[in-house]
Amino acid sequence: MKTKNRLKAIVIAAGIIISAAFYILSGDYADSASGGKLLYEHKEAAGENREEDKISEEDELREEDELSKEDELREEELAALLEPVIRCAVREELTAICEEGYLEEALRQEASLAAAAYAAEQEEKRGKVDINTAGEDELVQLPGIGAKKAADIIEFRENNGGFSGIEDIMLVPGIGQSLYDRISGSICT
Repeated sequence: MKTKNRLKAIVIAAGIIISAAFYILSGDYADSASGGKLLYEHKEAAGENREEDKISEEDELREEDELSKEDELREEELAALLEPVIRCAVREELTAICEEGYLEEALRQEASLAAAAYAAEQEEKRGKVDINTAGEDELVQLPGIGAKKAADIIEFRENNGGFSGIEDIMLVPGIGQSLYDRISGSICT
């Protein structure tokens, strides 16, 4: 678990660093969305707002295009600069994790948990009839299931891709709640 938490922290930190760098380079922090309006508002506040000083819409669009091209170049440059740094930091952290044995321990624990879960699942299924794989001879051993209902179960299973849970057996015509209650302890999927 420590390994997963350390790995998550590294990825989150790298994401924050990259996001901050792009944010700063994009100029969003300086209200770049207003584009040429900042110049206009500044002159208006200084009392210099005359008709001849106003920026035309064409000039604004041209300036915005130039700014967006510059921003794209800055983002590409930043990505090119940060990529090796991030790769190196991640490589160093992964090396430290491997050297400290966290990775092997995490893999061992994961394998142990998976094996325990599989064993518990198999133990639960022991002695029960798997309605997704059972043949007619196994199904007729269930209380209230004869040859006809066993054939209906198999037909339903083949036509619908199996049962996702034991309660789905009630979708088979002729199997209602009362029959399900009788067989539910003896079946599994």
